[in-house]
Amino acid sequence: MDTDYTVYLAAMNDEQLGLFWIVASERARQWIQGELVRRAVARGEMPVTTAGRDRNERPAIAAA
Repeated sequence: MDTDYTVYLAAMNDEQLGLFWIVASERARQWIQGELVRRAVARGEMPVTTAGRDRNERPAIAAA
């Protein structure tokens, strides 16, 4: 993804990224998913994955 967009998206908080997820392109969704997981791990939370997840569903995060 273009650097300008990643800098813009990285400045968003988790809730803003979640809202942007709704209208984001597939490439942007992949970046957002990775960013949300990275932030959750940094907070000590564990990302939860489910098989067969709907591609429009944001990743779930479980508190550690």
